[in-house]
Amino acid sequence: MQRKNSNVVQNGLVPLNTVGEGTDVVIRSFDGGHAFLARIAALGLIPGSEVRVLANRGRGPVLLHARDTRVAVGRGMANKILVELKSAS
Repeated sequence: MQRKNSNVVQNGLVPLNTVGEGTDVVIRSFDGGHAFLARIAALGLIPGSEVRVLANRGRGPVLLHARDTRVAVGRGMANKILVELKSAS
């Protein structure tokens, strides 16, 4: 899946690097090659994973809480992770 503008919402999905701190999201898809997918899978981030954005200050890595652990993802990688915002219940 190729995107021309990474900040454009597509089918309700947004790049992870655009999500604010404290937001709960569900990972839905990825926009990367085999090496990227292998790295993301090694971190335990797979489609359907629920994560909370702990820190996203516009520079530096995006810090996530996923599966009872903290994971730091570089901004370039975070731009390739497409997520759905969880609705507040």
